[in-house]
Amino acid sequence: MPKYDYELQCYIDHAGRVMDCGHPARMRPGCCAGGKYAGMLQINARAAAGIDAITAGDLAAQRARPAADAAFDLAIKRGILSIDPSAANYAGDYMFMGHHAGHDQFKHVTTRQYITPTEQQQVKQSGRY
Repeated sequence: MPKYDYELQCYIDHAGRVMDCGHPARMRPGCCAGGKYAGMLQINARAAAGIDAITAGDLAAQRARPAADAAFDLAIKRGILSIDPSAANYAGDYMFMGHHAGHDQFKHVTTRQYITPTEQQQVKQSGRY
């Protein structure tokens, strides 16, 4: 499962490389770090972006990662997100945006649309929650 680098603001694949953001060509270059550094090792992308190895932001991001990982794991377990890359709700296409109003918030990386609390409630009512 991809991990999110909160300071670089992009996803990192299982091999430690920056994942392509998937933004349309009209938004490139410079749409985001995923577009700019796609395929680079995370450590090299961070150096190219001028992000020091240890900053206050890194420490905050390290503390936030377990919460994001737990939110993804729970959303997958409940059927809100899927581990199937061909599914419309594939977890790799979403980023964790925090917890608000009693719900974990996930935003699609391309469309920027959130999974709504109503959609989460429908999953809950289906008995998969």
